Amino acid sequence: MLMTRPRRYLVLAVLAVLVAPVLAMPFAPFKTVSLQENRRLASAPTMPTTASEWRKLPRVLDAYLADHFGFRDP
Repeated sequence: MLMTRPRRYLVLAVLAVLVAPVLAMPFAPFKTVSLQENRRLASAPTMPTTASEWRKLPRVLDAYLADHFGFRDP
């Protein structure tokens, strides 16, 4: 089934909105403090070397991405 032209444009627009924050992350200035929330942001995770660090990695990575996701903090 072929998509109609308006539906194709809608799909492209939705994909652009979903992908834009991820593409913006490398170009955003790196911040260590959020002035809006008045707190320190999570630091970038380091490469784990021990089993304990590997178990903590999902939590650390989640905290980092929650603080530094594109378009999150003006």
